Amino acid sequence: MCRLYDVSRDGFNSWRRRGPSLREQEDAEHLRHEGCYGSPQITREMRKLDVRIGQKRVARIMRDNGLKALKARMCRTEPNPIMHTPSLN
Repeated sequence: MCRLYDVSRDGFNSWRRRGPSLREQEDAEHLRHEGCYGSPQITREMRKLDVRIGQKRVARIMRDNGLKALKARMCRTEPNPIMHTPSLN
């Protein structure tokens, strides 16, 4: 297999031993939260995992990959008509 791809055995074995790349970690973090987190929250989560990364880089990676956070919906309630009727006293 190494001859097929023209790589050394040592290079191939070191590639196999390597952990997931930073990009794979970031994508996994975003997917773990089902796209709810934006770049600030993902940055905080990555730093908790001892990954040194800046918020602007996370934002750029998200933008380049077309990832966006879900926006929180505004919860609007209609006023209760009984509570807001003027008293007829």
